[in-house]
Amino acid sequence: MNTSSAAMLREVYLSKLRAARGPLFIKVLAGMRGCGKTTILRTLMEEMLDSGISGSSVYWRELDVSLPEFNSPSELLEDIKSKVGDLGNATIFLDEVQMLEGWERVVSTLYNRGADVYISGSDTDLMYSELGTFLSGRFIQFDVRAPTFSEYLVLRGEGDRVALFRDFLRHGSLPPVAILEGRSPESVEDMIEGMYHTVCVRDIIGRKGLRDASLVSPIVAVLMRNLGKRVSMRSIAKQLADMGHKVTSDTVASYVDAMRSAGLIIRARRVDSKYRDDRGTIDKYYITDLGFRNMLLPFDEADMQGLLENIVFNELLVRHRNAAVCDVNGMEVDFIADPVQSPSYYQVCPNMFDSKEVGGAVRALKAIGDNYPKTIITCGRYIFDNIEGIHVVDIVDWLTGKS
Repeated sequence: MNTSSAAMLREVYLSKLRAARGPLFIKVLAGMRGCGKTTILRTLMEEMLDSGISGSSVYWRELDVSLPEFNSPSELLEDIKSKVGDLGNATIFLDEVQMLEGWERVVSTLYNRGADVYISGSDTDLMYSELGTFLSGRFIQFDVRAPTFSEYLVLRGEGDRVALFRDFLRHGSLPPVAILEGRSPESVEDMIEGMYHTVCVRDIIGRKGLRDASLVSPIVAVLMRNLGKRVSMRSIAKQLADMGHKVTSDTVASYVDAMRSAGLIIRARRVDSKYRDDRGTIDKYYITDLGFRNMLLPFDEADMQGLLENIVFNELLVRHRNAAVCDVNGMEVDFIADPVQSPSYYQVCPNMFDSKEVGGAVRALKAIGDNYPKTIITCGRYIFDNIEGIHVVDIVDWLTGKS
């Protein structure tokens, strides 16, 4: 993929990085391995070089493939100094920093010497827990998600949007899968499986020190069987026991937290519609890429509610950065986006001809009692685009901004 097409693909992140350019803050890209962080950083670096910045002042290193070169943070720092000279005029790109123990000392030194620093990592907690200790308030973190459907269309090229959406729904949108040449069902599934096991082995088992690798996939499978449903650690442990895995709820919680930290799954917290504060109740979980879900479980249209909710939730996180499940006097609205600044509400209804489903969705939205936008997202175009002031839109149109 050339620089111009890559820039068009991930402009939502590149525009933020450009705006933050300079030594004032460390720029951090955090997200699951394989979601495109490296491409974003490389595209930004190439833009800088094309704009006239001296190549001798730019340092690039992918630490997940460079570790044999560096036995310590001091060796990496010395290599940087030998390549760029004056750190005060340097632009530094370090990809997958979590692979080098003690990386935060290098970043701290670079920042304090006035370098313009960009880093990425496949541990969403690493940046706050470790970098924050050294440089609290001096970094900006951008959470990188798997490509949205609009970005997926760029990766796949022109074609039938509905057919491509079915492929997006089934195989996900991770860039290595989307751009796979000579696509066949077998090659796509092999690529998805390989990426899944890399995340599990390197970022969940390897970095978190979990003892039983065989528990990861069963726990993910239980979470994915419950897409769109609130699930407790105790209920997961019970379902695992039924599958022959006897574990405590505390053990389940440690594995779920490791999966969340690695970016494999995402917690959808529950907030109150009136006060928009965290209810502290049992949460829902969604997966970063549906290709992993459909690798572990059969793809069944009976699960369409949860699958579409997963897509909508991920899209809202990209558009608004903040989304949650919304409690309305005991009723549930699937999602509220940007609850504090400018809220908007969303219900997912795959079948608009199910009067019970639609009636429940409308009642919950009407019960909110404010004038912020409310939307029902459906699978296929409905005969009306408005029900009692609530916008109704097909999911493909909504994802591509054609509603």
